[in-house]
Amino acid sequence: IIEPLGDGMSSALWVCLLIAILNYILACLGMILFRDNDPFHFGSLDSAFFSIWRCETLDSWDVVLGVNMYGCDAYPRAYPILRGPSSGGFQCASPKPWGYVAVAFFVTTVVFGGLILPTVLVGIVAISFERAWNKYSEETIMSAILELLIGLIEDQMPEWWSVDRLRLIKTTFSFMDADGMGALDIQELESTLSYLIKVYVAAVPYD
Repeated sequence: IIEPLGDGMSSALWVCLLIAILNYILACLGMILFRDNDPFHFGSLDSAFFSIWRCETLDSWDVVLGVNMYGCDAYPRAYPILRGPSSGGFQCASPKPWGYVAVAFFVTTVVFGGLILPTVLVGIVAISFERAWNKYSEETIMSAILELLIGLIEDQMPEWWSVDRLRLIKTTFSFMDADGMGALDIQELESTLSYLIKVYVAAVPYD
């Protein structure tokens, strides 16, 4: 169970890293484009990061879009913006409407950072859990079948059955199961049969 979950978490970490890189690129690009027009949202790297994350979560992202699309002096819900009673606030000192450039920027942010990549992340986690559950179910079924088979052998062939023979069967299976997955595939069966033929059958002299 742990192996499929580990593979899924590894892929999920790569997606998280991709999301972080995308957010960093968008934050830097937002500072380059919108810093003068919108110093509250893009005046520094930390505020730009927060604004990008805010847009990706669709938390009043239309306000950030409107400020930079129409300009900080034309959008009625924008400046001045106050952070505290003694901060003096953020004033609209250099208004510059970016129009469709802002639309393209924020729509790209929402689509890729807020919709596509989180969906990929959730899908990877869901698939890893599904694989882990399927493997657990297969192992449970195989264990039940093995217990049933052992019970049948004990009932019908009590003189043949012994703990030593069971240990020998498990050792043989472990030898055949080269990848340690708990099941034998075609390649492992072919390798085992080739070894048996080479060692035991081919070595027998024929008259």
